[in-house]
Amino acid sequence: MPVELTAEEKRLFAAKRAARAAKRQGLDVAQQPAVPPAALVQRDALDVVVGLSEQGLKLVERLARRGAPQSKIAASLGITLRRFKSLMDADESDVRLRWEKGRADHEDEIAKQLVKHGRRSFAALIYYSKAALGWKENDPATAVSVQSNIRLTLPRPMSTEDYFKMCGVSAPVDCRTPEQIALREAEVKARALPSPGQQ
Repeated sequence: MPVELTAEEKRLFAAKRAARAAKRQGLDVAQQPAVPPAALVQRDALDVVVGLSEQGLKLVERLARRGAPQSKIAASLGITLRRFKSLMDADESDVRLRWEKGRADHEDEIAKQLVKHGRRSFAALIYYSKAALGWKENDPATAVSVQSNIRLTLPRPMSTEDYFKMCGVSAPVDCRTPEQIALREAEVKARALPSPGQQ
């Protein structure tokens, strides 16, 4: 018969499990003293945030490693998200470097966990291959382009006079026999509409 834990024992068990997980990821909270937000940022004479202290940079990296969004990191530093992004946009920014390092560690840890889980269930590997590796199902075959080396050069269009000159005639030549000419004239007359006076 399984042993029932009290609510207090369950809470302690969960806290110990969370502390072990944090320690594995280098996030041991007991070793990280609480730091006031003023000690995390550097301000100029006008009290405008111009950078982060070393403690602030460590906090950025630690939170990014845990997968925290930029808004959470900015709130933890006691600054706005817009200000945090402007600190990251500066050239060769230490803030950007620390954030990218923590984020890369987080992505690497997630990839390791997915691959480890993929040994038991292929669904994790399918997700990872699509999301991280950019694979797709039923990717259409790449069309092979064949380049023809045949080049057709067409002459410019000729005028009617140039065409007659090329053929060696001065005007169109009627090659029909007299019977064909008479038959054609009869057909035209048969199809012609009567004049208004003949109605």
